[in-house]
Amino acid sequence: ALREEIGVLKGELDEVATVRQEETEVQEEWRQAEAALQSLAQNEWASAQTETEELAAELGKVELSCEEIAGNVKTARLEVANLEHELKITVAAAEAVRDSCD
Repeated sequence: ALREEIGVLKGELDEVATVRQEETEVQEEWRQAEAALQSLAQNEWASAQTETEELAAELGKVELSCEEIAGNVKTARLEVANLEHELKITVAAAEAVRDSCD
């Protein structure tokens, strides 16, 4: 009976050892999964940061382009005002010539 009891206890010890081994394997798989998830999260974060920087650079280019366009519009307005002034002078001179010919 004692041998039988010892055999049962050895069987239970084997089961405990198996469960502990399985637990160790599961813990290792869990650590690997956590590491993979952390790595993925870091990669996604880095990718998002890079994309944000690229978008900020594009926005900067658009802002510069808008400033350039605004400068061109201002220059064009000044040129139109100058041409209008010159045209008024030319018309006045033409009217003066016309009036002197009458």
